Amino acid sequence: MKEIGLRASTINTADGAEVIIPNGILTSQNIVNWTYSNDQRREMIEFSLSGEELDANVINEIINTTLENQPHVIGKKKPVVLFTKVTPEACWLKVHFWTTISKREQVKSEALLHLKDGFAAKGMVME
Repeated sequence: MKEIGLRASTINTADGAEVIIPNGILTSQNIVNWTYSNDQRREMIEFSLSGEELDANVINEIINTTLENQPHVIGKKKPVVLFTKVTPEACWLKVHFWTTISKREQVKSEALLHLKDGFAAKGMVME
């Protein structure tokens, strides 16, 4: 919170923007504060895989091992791997994992790069 005025309050976002919120909204609606009690946030990455052998156990192992080795992924909360579509030639996935708010973009980028390498080593193509 940057400033609480008579009619409106001003807050600074993590991106550096100033947001002016009428005080009536603050008193009549729920406010979500991602950093009040901790700085953890669940992130999601989506991608598809294709290849000769798309074994769900191998896919899960690569994802879990890769994310466990990322320094800013919170290891106490296990990743959730969801297969959203499966065909004989490909599968589409959503992966949810926990990280800190300040490192979320960096972690997503590094995870994607390492996942791509891990899948390539097993003959799978990540898109």
